Amino acid sequence: MNKSVRFGLGLITPKGLVFNEKTYTNAQMIKYQWFEHAAKFGDWECPIGYIESNPEYIVLFNHNEMEVATSSEVNTPIQKQC
Repeated sequence: MNKSVRFGLGLITPKGLVFNEKTYTNAQMIKYQWFEHAAKFGDWECPIGYIESNPEYIVLFNHNEMEVATSSEVNTPIQKQC
C-alpha cells in the first residue's frame, strides 16, 4: 500500500472544500468563514496534500503551518423508494 503524500488542488465552495468527490472542513475554515466567502464571491482552489489510502483526511498548507481537514461526509444507507 502506498503511503506517500501526494499533492493536488481542492476547491473551496459554499458547501466545503471539495476534493476527489469528498467534502472536507476544519475549525480554521469555519473560523475564517471560507464557505461564506465562497458563497459571496465564488469558488477558489487551494493546494492540499493527501494520502490515497486514507481519503478521510487532507492537509492544507497555510503560511508556515499545516492544517488537517476531515471529510464531513456521512455514509448513510441508500433507501429504496416504492
